[in-house]
This record gives sequence, C-alpha cells and structure tokens, in this order.
Amino acid sequence: MVYLLDENVLINVARDIYPADRFPEFWAWLLHHIEDGSIRTLKPISKKLKEKRPEDMLARWVREHESKMLVDTPPAILVRRVLTEGYGQRLRPTHLQQIENDVLLIAAALAAPNTRTVVTMESADRRSRKGLKRHIPHVCGLMKVEWATPFDLLKRLDFRTADWR
Repeated sequence: MVYLLDENVLINVARDIYPADRFPEFWAWLLHHIEDGSIRTLKPISKKLKEKRPEDMLARWVREHESKMLVDTPPAILVRRVLTEGYGQRLRPTHLQQIENDVLLIAAALAAPNTRTVVTMESADRRSRKGLKRHIPHVCGLMKVEWATPFDLLKRLDFRTADWR
C-alpha cells in the first residue's frame, strides 16, 4: 500500500504532534517509509509546503527529501472525474485553486485504487457537504478511494518511539 499524504498531515505533524526537535525518531521513521516507497505526496503539495514558510523546519526537510517522496501527477481524465463525480459541479478557476491539491491527491489515489490510500487530517463528519465544502474523506467515499487519518497510518506502518527510559 502507498499512502499519499495531504499537506495538512505534514504541517500538523511538524507543528503540533511530532516536532523534529522533540521526536527525531518519527522523522527517521517517515523517511524510511518514503525511501521504501510506502509514503508519497504530490509535487504541488511539496511546492506549497516549501513556499508557505520557506525557512521553517518542514520546508527544509521537504526540500532535502522531495526527490524521494513524489508520486506522478494523475492523468487529466481522473482529475476531471474527481471534479465531476466527487465535487459534483463545474468550478470557476478561483474555486478550483482552493481545492486543487485535494482533487489531485484523490485522483492520484484513483489512478491505482487498490494500492493507494489518501491520508488527511480533514474531518469525516457525517453531514452532507456540497461543492467546495466537501472534505477529502467525503469525496474519497464518493469515489470509492480508501482514505485514512495520520493516526491510522501510524498504526498500519507500526510507528513506535525509541525506548526512552
């Protein structure tokens, strides 16, 4: 299984959950799974992470490991399918910019549906959402694409901290 990371996973993990200065074993574990091919992301996501705060730890880390962590951009036909079936409407270019990376991530998973899972911190609440307000888990459900939370990912890939005694 290849886990495709949403931008919010890396941002929240770096900032709030496993900051590199306190949990270096997490970042070594993450790099191990990037190198073995089980964790990936998309070029537009890594680009956004590098541009948001170019000098923070996450931007530096992404710059250093980006070449190992990217999956191919999905074909345009799958992107269009996610837009029409997942979001259910034609979007203006300004609207599309708001969800572009989400659409690409879901389309990339759709390109290999039995071997790719989208990982996001977005809510999977049961309220029906429409258009731009649909969260990744909702669209993944509509598209029959597997999704997971970062905490599911930690369990599935068996993350453990070092014996800190």
